[in-house]
Parts: sequence; C-alpha cells; structure tokens
Amino acid sequence: MEISVSKITTIFSSKKIPAALLAAFLLFVAAEAILYLNRAEFIDDFWNKFIINEHVLIELPKDYDYLIVGDSIQKTGIKVTDVSGDILNLGLPGGKPMSLYLLLKRYLENHKPPKAIFLYVDPEPALDSTYVILRYFVNIPELVFIWKDLTAEERRVFFMRYWPSLDLRKVGLTKRDVYRGSNALFVDTLKKNNGYMPSPRSGNSLSEDFFIKNKQRLQYKVSISKIDVKYLNKLMALANSRRIKVVLLGFVVPKELYVALENTGFNKDYDTFYGKMRRDYPSAYSIKKPMMYIDNKYFGDYSHVNKKGSDIYTRYFKNQIFEPTASRIEGKQ
Repeated sequence: MEISVSKITTIFSSKKIPAALLAAFLLFVAAEAILYLNRAEFIDDFWNKFIINEHVLIELPKDYDYLIVGDSIQKTGIKVTDVSGDILNLGLPGGKPMSLYLLLKRYLENHKPPKAIFLYVDPEPALDSTYVILRYFVNIPELVFIWKDLTAEERRVFFMRYWPSLDLRKVGLTKRDVYRGSNALFVDTLKKNNGYMPSPRSGNSLSEDFFIKNKQRLQYKVSISKIDVKYLNKLMALANSRRIKVVLLGFVVPKELYVALENTGFNKDYDTFYGKMRRDYPSAYSIKKPMMYIDNKYFGDYSHVNKKGSDIYTRYFKNQIFEPTASRIEGKQ
C-alpha cells in the first residue's frame, strides 16, 4: 500500500503530535518517579542495599555512646550487639574519607556526640563504590558541599540517579551477591543488629591457595588520594570540635593475601601510612600492633569474613579495642 506525500505531511502537521509527545513524556516521568521512590525495594544487590538504607540507622532516635565508622569489612565483621548495646555499626561499603565524613556529619545533626568513634580508613582502591554512594547515599546539600571535589563523571552519576531506567552504573568484574528477602526485612535486621549484617557468604570458606589461583586484591601501595586526606582531616577536625575520641582501626585480610602483600611491598607501605596517621592525629587512640590477618578459612569471600571469622573479629574488637577504649574514656570522666 502506498502512502502519498500529502498524507505524510498531514500526519506530521497534526496538532495531536505535540499533545501525544507531552503525554508520553509525562508518563515516562511518572514511571521514573515511581521507580525512584521504590529503589530500595527494587535493588537486590546485597552491598548496595547497605548504602541505600544507611540513612535508617542514622535516623534512629537513640543516641549511641560509640560508633563504628568504616566500610563493609566492619559492617559484616563486627557483631556489635555481642560487644555492647551502646555501639552503632555505621560501616558504609566502599566508604572512603569523603563519605565517612558525610556519614558522621549527618549523624551529629540529630544526635548528641558519641564518646568515641572507631574509624577504619580503607587503603584500597574505591573501584565503583564512589558512584554507588553518590547514587544512593549523598543528598543534594551534601553534593553542594563536596561539588568542587567531584569529577564531571561523578556529578553526572549523581544527577542521573533521578532517572533510574537510564542510570547504568559501572559494575565490577565480580558477580554481585543478591539479597533474596524484602527491603523491610533487610532494614529490620539492620536495626535489630545495631547496623551489623552478616556477609551473604558467611557459610563459605576460602581455600588456602585461593589468592594464588585467583590473583585478586594484589597491590603495591595504599590508595589514599589528596581528596581522601582532605576529608580525613575534616573528619578528625569535626570529631575534635565535638570532643569525640577517635580510635584508629587497622587492616584485616586473609593470611595468604597478607603474605602476598608482604612480597609486593604493600604491607610496608601500609605500615608507613598507619604510622603517619598516628603522628598526624596524636589525640587519636591506636593499636600499636593491630590484627593484620586471620586464616583464609575464616573468610567467606576475598574481602569479608564468614560466620567463624566474624566471631574472631568481634572478640578481637571487644577485648583488644573496645574494652580498653571504654575503660580509658570512662576512667577520665
């Protein structure tokens, strides 16, 4: 069937076209709004769920005397309810000093200052975690505050988050774990555990030669940028201004990886970095010889401890870090 030129002209000159396009656009915007408002339910990535739900913990009405401000290593490793009911675990997966500063600042806006925070500064590359934090955690006032320290790509990622169907996040090379339950269940578990959540692979164990076979997490020096140092300084200044004692936590890795990193020179570089933190922030508490590693069998994946590893890490935190810190602080009051 042939369509004449006159009919085509009539179709495209119709006043119905703009109205139809407007209606389609409004439907698209409405669909995007529904997706955005329900992101927490739609997201099934286990690690992203921590970040999008972290505000729930910050908004809890209770004031805590102690906070853990770190990343997923502490989030999935330290069962704070086995240590004290006065600790809130605010580990932010992939968190570097910028996001940890925003985390503490946001907590202090609605709570009295804690007596101490246990701070972990991740010495490894952020990979895609900065994008995820901008996508699910940072709000508009915080964006304005950190704007000049973001790259053009990071700014784009933030604004694109309002269009969920168009926002394609850079993903890592490893397969992401999926959370099978509802978001309400995830949040309830976080609240019940004061922020702790066991790793989805807490029933697994790494083999003794896992890293020889897989070549993962091998690096030669710590990954701490000038921006990281800037916000670490801001975090420490904020804590000091509110009379909050800071306790520096150390690196914990599988034993096989620790040996491999000893050969690459990373461990020496990390010792230098940790020593510099102790010198730059003399008011902070630190462990002279932090636990650097535990056997591979206590890790469920290459970064996170399994159930038995969590028991070991929690006991270490309680006996070697928390109780001496609490005794020292309470003794001064």
